[in-house]
Amino acid sequence: MAARVLTCLSWTAIFGARTLAMKIQSQTDETPSCKGTESPHGHTSCEPMVNNDCEGHFTKLDKGGYAQCGKSGPNCLAIKLCEKKKTVWTLALNLNPSDGHNFGYGGPWAQDTALGTEAEALDKDFKDKDVMKTKAKYLAIARHMDKKCEAVRVWELKEPEKSLLELFQDHDPGRRDASTGGPVFEYKKAGMSGSDTDPIFATKGRLMVNWWYGNNGARIALEDGSHYNGLLPQASPKNRNDDDVHGLGNEFGANTQAGQGSGSWWHDAAQKMTGDCWGTNCKMIGKDHGTGLRDGDYYGNYAIYLSSVWESGKGALAMKQLIYAGRVLNISVKTHGYRPRQSERLKDSP
Repeated sequence: MAARVLTCLSWTAIFGARTLAMKIQSQTDETPSCKGTESPHGHTSCEPMVNNDCEGHFTKLDKGGYAQCGKSGPNCLAIKLCEKKKTVWTLALNLNPSDGHNFGYGGPWAQDTALGTEAEALDKDFKDKDVMKTKAKYLAIARHMDKKCEAVRVWELKEPEKSLLELFQDHDPGRRDASTGGPVFEYKKAGMSGSDTDPIFATKGRLMVNWWYGNNGARIALEDGSHYNGLLPQASPKNRNDDDVHGLGNEFGANTQAGQGSGSWWHDAAQKMTGDCWGTNCKMIGKDHGTGLRDGDYYGNYAIYLSSVWESGKGALAMKQLIYAGRVLNISVKTHGYRPRQSERLKDSP
């Protein structure tokens, strides 16, 4: 889908040709029969494409399945059934901490609802209702600015039989270690903003989900670094009511054990801290937060992708295609002692 394009692929490293912008969605397991991109106007929605490349779109049908759009006289109609291409990485969520929408702990993480539009899927807060309910073996978080990737991490999920929605709906007991270990793949652009304070890319270890503690919580945190004082299970027990776990989808003052948020202390993202902080003194990322908190530096969007085929090699290729630095790429696959993989060096042609 055009709305989910990340213009961050340098094919010169692979083919020695010109740089191309590629879609995550274009990586397929087999040749699809649906042509073009899916209509951004919802189910059975060829008609709005009548003056906008009708034949270059297909649409999801109300009763399931897909149909190719085509011209019939002056109209654009769903003319024949087609099979949607199978993807390697599919976009589940996008979090923009400065788009004016609440994606704090009490936000739409655990709701069986869609959020946002296809046209702005990588620009604003977005949640794909269908993808959230699919089962996957790998989860990737990509930080991007203007749809160009600055950092990527991939984890192998501990419970691939559960959907991402199911993980976020488990509030009590919650506090899950969602991955089998640390990242199996990672890349961080040298010199990117927030290198030492980003809640996802300045920390390390296992992926933790619904980490509530006291009346606080983070929907996504990392085992080592999300709390300044050490590993989460030890540094942040259930009854410790500090404000010191900083990740994505956060809260400092609500019944987080029940998945709730407040009006004053919710925030989309918070910076990694090196010491204790309380409420207003904790550093935010962006402008999306409750009334008790202050604006912070903006690092870009956080896109969450799911995949089930990393072991086939296709997942690794698709993840490389998320990365574009505009110069020599040193992709160091660091796993912090969990599962070491070899490093790769990709070079752009002049």
